[in-house]
Amino acid sequence: MTSGLGDNQAIEDGHVLLVERGSQGGVHIYGGLRTRGIYRGSEDDYQALLSGDRPLIEFSLENADGVLSSPNAMRDLLTIEDSGAMVLSGRRVVFRHYSELPDDWQSLDWQEIEGRLEQEEMIFSVLINDSRGRVLQDSATVRIDFPDSEQGMMGR
Repeated sequence: MTSGLGDNQAIEDGHVLLVERGSQGGVHIYGGLRTRGIYRGSEDDYQALLSGDRPLIEFSLENADGVLSSPNAMRDLLTIEDSGAMVLSGRRVVFRHYSELPDDWQSLDWQEIEGRLEQEEMIFSVLINDSRGRVLQDSATVRIDFPDSEQGMMGR
């Protein structure tokens, strides 16, 4: 599993993932992967749509209360590096502040909640199912880092 941005750095236990704020008020992180040994599927987009043979890839962000990430399973075409490894980068993983939204959510102090979430250890994982029945999974214990609220949309 990789950070999904820029140099596609490997994610290991203890890694801090930077959160971005979206234009509609949501929050997300990025995920990526580097792998071997799975079936890549059709290179042609039309053929891939017809056959559904590209790997199904889903990222997950979870804390002690449950899964925070929104469902995001997608069939993706993996890029092949010179080394022969297959790579996916830049997958946006949208998540919520709570696995189950509390009844009093409108009165909550979101800065305080984000500060608490930054202190928690979370599990960031990826699950890959190729069309030939191979399943790969990877995970790491991570922390997240929210941008200041004053930075506005897109973390800027």
